[in-house]
Amino acid sequence: MSFRSGEPYLGMMGGKIDPIREIRNAGIVTSGDVYWVKKPTDPDYVTVKDRVGSDRLRDDFTTALSLTTDDHNDYILGCPGEGGTAFELTAAVDVNKARVHLISVGYSQASHGYSNTLQGFAGATSMDDELVHVTAEGCEIAGFRLLGTAGTGAAGTFDNGLLYLSGSAHNLWVHDCEIENIGSDWSDTDPTGLVASAASQHGARFDNCMIGGTVAETSGTQTPVVCSASGKRWEFHDCKFMMIAGNTGQKFAVAGTGLIDYTLFDRCQFINTDQGNLVASAITGNVTDDEGVVLVNYCTGVNVTAFGTDDNCWVAPNVPGTAGLDVGITNIGLGVIGTAPVAI
Repeated sequence: MSFRSGEPYLGMMGGKIDPIREIRNAGIVTSGDVYWVKKPTDPDYVTVKDRVGSDRLRDDFTTALSLTTDDHNDYILGCPGEGGTAFELTAAVDVNKARVHLISVGYSQASHGYSNTLQGFAGATSMDDELVHVTAEGCEIAGFRLLGTAGTGAAGTFDNGLLYLSGSAHNLWVHDCEIENIGSDWSDTDPTGLVASAASQHGARFDNCMIGGTVAETSGTQTPVVCSASGKRWEFHDCKFMMIAGNTGQKFAVAGTGLIDYTLFDRCQFINTDQGNLVASAITGNVTDDEGVVLVNYCTGVNVTAFGTDDNCWVAPNVPGTAGLDVGITNIGLGVIGTAPVAI
C-alpha cells in the first residue's frame, strides 16, 4: 500500500483512501470489506489510521476478523510491525468466517518472504491450544510466519497445532508462509503437529511453505504435518519440511487414514539436519486400502531412508528393481554424499 502525498486535498475535504481501490491496484478484486491491522505502537499508526479511516483499521487480527462476514470475500491486511517486531498472541487467531483472506502486506516468495510474525508461547506467557485456528471454508492465509516457542515455563499449550483445522475448514489455501517452532521445553505430545487437523477437513493446499523447525528429539517429537483423518485431497506444492530427527522413527508427515482420495507432495524437500539419525520413513500413516493413496512426486530428501514405507505410498520417479515394482525400488530423489560423478 502507498499512502500517497499526491492527494493533498483529500484529507482537507474529509475524504479517505478507498481500501478497495488500493488493493485493486495490487491485483486484488473484491466486493467485500477490507480491514487493516497495525500495531498501535508503530510511529506511523495515527497517520495510517487517518489515511485509511478509523472504521477500517484495527489493532489486532482477532478484532478485525470479528468484523468480517461469511462468503463476502473480505480481506484482512496485516501491516508489518516497526522493525519487524512480532504480533505476540495470548489466544489463537480464529479464522471463523468463510472465504476470508488473511494477507500479510508486502510478503514475497523469497526463502523467508513473510512480512509478519504471529508468535505464541508454550512457555512463560499463556497461550491457546492453537496459534491460528481455521474453522470456516475457502479461506486464504498468505505471507505470515507462525512461530510457536517453548521457553522457560509451562503456562501455555499448543495441544492441537500451530495451524489447526476443524469445523468446516475445507479448501484452505496457505501459501508463502513459515510454520515453525523454536525453544527447548516442548513435551512429547505438544503439539500434535505444527500443522494439524480434526477429521474430515477436505481440500487443504499449501504452496511455497516451510514447515518445521530446529527442535531436537530431546525437546519432544515435533511432527511438521499431521493430515486430517478422512480428509480428502490434501496437497503440498514446493514446500520444505525441516527437522532435527534425534531418532530414526521421526516423521515429517502423517497421512490421513480412511477415505482420503489422495494426499499429494509435489516438488517438496524433506530436510533432516541430523546426519546421525536417518529418518526411516518421511511419511507415515496406515493409509486405508482402496480409500486413498499418497503420491510423492519429484521430491527430494536429505538424511532420509525412504519417502514412505506404507503400501499405499507411491513415489515417482523411481528406478525399479529387476524383480518388479515391489522389489528393489530406488528413490532417485534421496540425497547421497558424494564428491564426484559415478563412473559408468
